[in-house]
Amino acid sequence: MQNDALCGCRLLYSPMQNRLRLITKIVFMMKLIILLTTAFVFKVHGAAHSQTITYSGKNIALKQLIEEVQKQTGYLFFYNTATLNGVKPVTVNVHEEPLSTFLDTIFLYQPLTYSIRNKTIFLRRRPLADDPFVTAINNALFGAIDVKGKVFGQNNEPLAGATISVKGKNRASQSDDNGNFELKGIDNNAVLLVTAVNYQSQELPVSNRTELLIKLTIKPAALEQVIISNGYQDIPQERSTGSFEVIRKEELNRKVGPDLISRLEGVSGIFFDRRINHPGRLDAEDGVKMNIRGLTTFSNEYDGPLIILNNFPFNGDIRSINPNDVESVTILRDAAAASVWGAQSANGVIVINTKKGKYNQPMEVNLTSTSSRTRKPELHSLSFAGASDYIDLEIFLFDKGYYNSNLRSSRFPGVSEVVEILALKRQGAITGEEAKTKIDKLRARDVRGEFEDLFYRDAISHQVGLDVTGGSDKIKYNLSGNIDYLPTYLKREERTRYNFSTTHTYRPIKNLTTSLDIRFNRIVDHPNGAGDMNAGFFKQGSYYLPPYFSFLDENGHSASSPYQYREPFTDTIGGGRYLHWKYRPLDEARSQNYSKTGKEFLVNWQISWQPLPGFTTSFFYQYGNANHLYTILRDLDSYYTRNLINNFTNLDEANPAKRYPVPIGGIRSDTRSESTQKNYRFQLQFSRFFGKKHEVDAQASAEASEHKSFNQSSVLYGYNAETMQSLPVDNATLYETRADGMQRIPGGNALSTFLNRNVNVVANASYQYDKRYIFTLSGRRDAANIFGVTTNAKWTPFWSGGFGWKISNEKFFKLPYVDQLHTSISFGYRGNVNPRLSAQTIITHEGNSWTDFGLNYASIKAPANPQLKWEKLATLNFKTDMAFLQNRINIVFETFRNKAQDVIHYVQIDATTGVIRVEKNFAGIASRGINLAIRTQNLKGVFKWSTEISVNTIRNKIEKIDTLRYPTPKTARAAINMTMPLALGIGYDPYSIISFRSAGLDPQTGDPMGLVNGKPSRDYQAINDQPVDSAIQIHGSSVPRIHGYFNNLFTYRNFHLLVGIQFKLKYYYQRDALNYGNILRSGLLHTDYLKRWKQPGDEKTTTVPSQIYPASTDRDFFYTNSSVNIQPADNIQFSNIQFGYTWEPQKNLKKIMRALTMNVNLENLGFLWLANDEKTDPNIPPVSGSYQTPVRISGQIRLTF
Repeated sequence: MQNDALCGCRLLYSPMQNRLRLITKIVFMMKLIILLTTAFVFKVHGAAHSQTITYSGKNIALKQLIEEVQKQTGYLFFYNTATLNGVKPVTVNVHEEPLSTFLDTIFLYQPLTYSIRNKTIFLRRRPLADDPFVTAINNALFGAIDVKGKVFGQNNEPLAGATISVKGKNRASQSDDNGNFELKGIDNNAVLLVTAVNYQSQELPVSNRTELLIKLTIKPAALEQVIISNGYQDIPQERSTGSFEVIRKEELNRKVGPDLISRLEGVSGIFFDRRINHPGRLDAEDGVKMNIRGLTTFSNEYDGPLIILNNFPFNGDIRSINPNDVESVTILRDAAAASVWGAQSANGVIVINTKKGKYNQPMEVNLTSTSSRTRKPELHSLSFAGASDYIDLEIFLFDKGYYNSNLRSSRFPGVSEVVEILALKRQGAITGEEAKTKIDKLRARDVRGEFEDLFYRDAISHQVGLDVTGGSDKIKYNLSGNIDYLPTYLKREERTRYNFSTTHTYRPIKNLTTSLDIRFNRIVDHPNGAGDMNAGFFKQGSYYLPPYFSFLDENGHSASSPYQYREPFTDTIGGGRYLHWKYRPLDEARSQNYSKTGKEFLVNWQISWQPLPGFTTSFFYQYGNANHLYTILRDLDSYYTRNLINNFTNLDEANPAKRYPVPIGGIRSDTRSESTQKNYRFQLQFSRFFGKKHEVDAQASAEASEHKSFNQSSVLYGYNAETMQSLPVDNATLYETRADGMQRIPGGNALSTFLNRNVNVVANASYQYDKRYIFTLSGRRDAANIFGVTTNAKWTPFWSGGFGWKISNEKFFKLPYVDQLHTSISFGYRGNVNPRLSAQTIITHEGNSWTDFGLNYASIKAPANPQLKWEKLATLNFKTDMAFLQNRINIVFETFRNKAQDVIHYVQIDATTGVIRVEKNFAGIASRGINLAIRTQNLKGVFKWSTEISVNTIRNKIEKIDTLRYPTPKTARAAINMTMPLALGIGYDPYSIISFRSAGLDPQTGDPMGLVNGKPSRDYQAINDQPVDSAIQIHGSSVPRIHGYFNNLFTYRNFHLLVGIQFKLKYYYQRDALNYGNILRSGLLHTDYLKRWKQPGDEKTTTVPSQIYPASTDRDFFYTNSSVNIQPADNIQFSNIQFGYTWEPQKNLKKIMRALTMNVNLENLGFLWLANDEKTDPNIPPVSGSYQTPVRISGQIRLTF
């Protein structure tokens, strides 16, 4: 500290350079120059209003408090030494209280006032007219006064939404975002009653004061106020009647997955259907289906929930959203909650709100670094037989003549090494002993270990993020940057993601707010992994990789494989005049050059004005642009390029241009897409108290949107990557090819465009009486020109209504252990829209590559459907909220019924129209279920233990089918061959798993037996073609009818341990069963082959039938779809375990760093219980070669400054 005397004035200051210098260094370490500059500017701008004071003491001299302020903030005080004459000592007890609030407190009853300019606080004597004593005399004379004030929460944060009413009078006000309120013309001796959700009420006498600072205390064990965001407005949960689920950032951070999908599982009631995903791959989340409350549509493309990002629908890839930017996620589940989104909300709505900073918040910098390790798959756990058994099967098939057609074909399709050896032996080229020696050498091989070493790895990912947030009286901001490096377990397959976002909200004058949110995402994928062992990349002709194959020859060089042609053929074809025709899998894997680049730019701008108390008008605008480029570069060394050039090569032509229609050089394929979206919304909101018992909230808006996309694909031949030059080709001419007859050169240019425009109007309102009864009503009308041919068909209304009763607020309610009892009911309609369809005919213009006459042509993509309507969903929802034992037990119970109408699906039409089937509104689906959420605080104190339980049930059934247009199947074979959802017809679960009734194995032959007329039979044609009712067994649903999670959080001082468990119950799956025909066609030898029936008596220990040759299609179809292969899928598994520690530095270091948090996460730890007999993962797709999700361990460090 330094003291100077100047003209009788005292100047005090203390610089803050150390803290700013440290922050600057951290930002520069991230090399995010733009973020640093912006954060620094806002730090300087907001410093005057963002400093905080922590101090406690009784009867402290004002001069001492001034010096303390200087120490903690570095601000200058400027005043005359006589200014402090007559001041009184002050008693204070504050923790991180904003500077301006602290100054208001210590100067309120002093003969002083102050003003702040830049970083200097000027003190002066208060004019007599402003003295509280003088004011009191005036108020005593005139009676009525105007009172202004500010309400604070327990931690000295401004408290919005508090109600300040005059006791005994019909007068009330509500605090704004800064906690400010004003009451005009009230009695100078009035008593104010201050209430707020989860805070203890407080009575405060005015006592002639015109300025009040009010601090409320949280109720003992009070629930944290839950704010629900529906994309149009934010409302407290206590004022809603709909079904919502709110997931906060703290819950999302329980996992460290790179995207929102992976973080929502295990903390929300959403069901994640992973039956068709590929765990550990770049496309791992592509096949994941999110289901909120059952089946509402038959469309596989539009059966997921609507995603809302910062007030508008998000059309981009949800994986591009940085989960570290998310403040909260709100799931809208029923009509009262989601009907505001009308025709897009039948599958539920997920509302994502990102971080926006807070007013009067000191700048906070968070630096987060996360590393994760995912184990590579263990191939020895796959359902494949070993090399020796595989070779025995090949010898058996060779002796039966199975490979003769391939060995004699003039196209020389690829066959395995064992088959080539057996062919040489049969030709007499080698002796039987030589053949046996060669084959026995192959029996000792196991390709799985070699495959793991050459193509797999433990995936180690890294994420680094920087977040800067803060605010002053007039501005709040949040800036973030994130870089993710996300490799997969496949070598050379990886993703790099860059996220940048900035959000600024500014209040230039009272009642006017404007905000700007800018987001930029860039994703770069390199999907150059060769694939799993059963991928087509490793095929040998039509067969998968044999278990004895080696990727390296005896000299350690890359070995060739009969990928398309036999080895003797590729050794001699063309006498050296073709490009070499060998396929070497290891070289191909190392030379792949695929890249996917995506850029997404999104801007949201909002301006809001409060022209009158309670009224807010807002205008929203969103602009989004996304560009994606998928490039495949195949150089001259790649098999694809060499094979295509060779196939079109005409060796009889001397002219190089005619000899090589496909020019010698690389091939580049590009697929480009660009999309833009524009949204406009004008909104009017009204919120006001009328007296003490009446509260009204309402909003109305009009919105227009446009979504436009453009796609282009091209292929360049003779491409030189260094010069980026290519050579022209003739895509219209038919050429004689070596293997495929007359063909055109594939590729050329293709263009497509899409335009969708929508308009809608929305209104909703709620009325609350005496904090006991709530009435809600909402309506929306959507319009789109893809529906119908009349105006009424284009415009469709959706509405909802609800009623809530806060029973615990009734005077008669006096149950001692029940703190809260609320119940509500709602009903309404929402819809589904499929933009692929239209009332008009949709045609696609195609190029000439697929016609024999070499001309462009057009095809009908969707015929006209003038009766096309929106899909509609009616929902009835009952909800009860309960809290017991001072809110230590909280229960939310809901039950719902859905009824989907006018559901679109394919139907058959008269083939003479030129179209076989069309999509029309003709079906109905009904579903019902419950949602139960329980939160408990089991232990409190130094050691804390809390529990979260979520139980969700769902049952679906087909309620309506137009059987004239969609006849239900008549035979068991037809029913099993049909895909979900309409196999069994009205009254059945569309997810039903069905099978043939099994009668076991024939004890003499080992043949699988079914039932015909109730008796065991081996007449497979008769079994398969029986009526559905007599042949089919219905097991249950293929998706869980019960699912949920059970999480326990243990906290001791600064340590915490989270144990997450998920369960899925009441469902079935069809195991991957042995199919002898598939063995012959693909070469995949299932391990069940070793368990097959071989002799009488085996039927007592196995259900796998005997082997016959040739294989019977009807026999295989019956067995693979018989009841012995249906297993219960119920399971309980560890979701994740997180162990963490937070270190908070001492007072001196706290100015530099506020906290250090370290977490260790374990995910995919396996099952606690499995219902199936084989103890296999039911979530794995039922395909040979699939494996369970790999274990992932992650470590995270977060620094807070």
